[in-house]
Amino acid sequence: MADIDDTLQPLRRRIDAIDDRMLDLLVERTEIVREIAKLKPGAEGGTSLAMRPGREAVIMRRLLARLSGPLPPKVVARLWREIFSAKTRLQAPMEVCVADAAPKFATWDLARFYYGSNTPMTACASPNQVIEAVRQKPTVIGIVPDDDAASGGDWWSRLGSAHGLYVVARLPFVDDGSSAAGAFVIAAMAPEASGDDISLGVCTLQSGSGDKALRAGAEAAGGTVLNHWKTAIPNASVLALAGFRPADDPVWAQMSGAEVTRAIFVGAYAVPMKAEASPSGAGP
Repeated sequence: MADIDDTLQPLRRRIDAIDDRMLDLLVERTEIVREIAKLKPGAEGGTSLAMRPGREAVIMRRLLARLSGPLPPKVVARLWREIFSAKTRLQAPMEVCVADAAPKFATWDLARFYYGSNTPMTACASPNQVIEAVRQKPTVIGIVPDDDAASGGDWWSRLGSAHGLYVVARLPFVDDGSSAAGAFVIAAMAPEASGDDISLGVCTLQSGSGDKALRAGAEAAGGTVLNHWKTAIPNASVLALAGFRPADDPVWAQMSGAEVTRAIFVGAYAVPMKAEASPSGAGP
């Protein structure tokens, strides 16, 4: 046993030294974030969100492309999500409102994973309550389940430039197949491009027009249709297009015609990354 301990002690000292360097680097990173915050309008304690979902996606893709060895990608994602959330809250207030219900709380767990252990979170009974919370307080971000019931709700009508609310992310961003939930992130800010994105629009159809008219109108306007689904809004569907197609992109205006009477950009999100799950039975 003494021989084993003698062998372990140098390795443990190396780990201690690495831990010290990691902490020093986190402190240094935090100071740089504070310098950045001072350069932004309304910095430190402002009334708008400081988060950058597109920038965060770019960083995560770069880090996971660099990752090698047995450390699971989801663990790296969790570590950096804590860093991102702490950094964001250093620059400006941020809290989370989640549409979730007992007994599963799957969306709540997903939100906690992505927005950190120290970020205030509140549960709401419905997506519409989440939208109202974000509308009333711009430093709130909303998390809405992406299941069929939520996706088909009338809350979509409360998004877009007229309301100042958009979909800015989709969770989980690092998807290893283990998550029991998926969600849209709603915020009082326009989304930003990450380099690999999906854009969303609410499209109103002429009464009696079918889904084929929606797809045909989008493709005629130069959009690549990835998905579309019905909403609770009469004659309206949500359309997912490949790429970052913001509100001023011609595709939305060009879609409007005889059958697609209106097309409104309501958000965009970075395409989630696929990652391998942790090996079964793997220990810490």
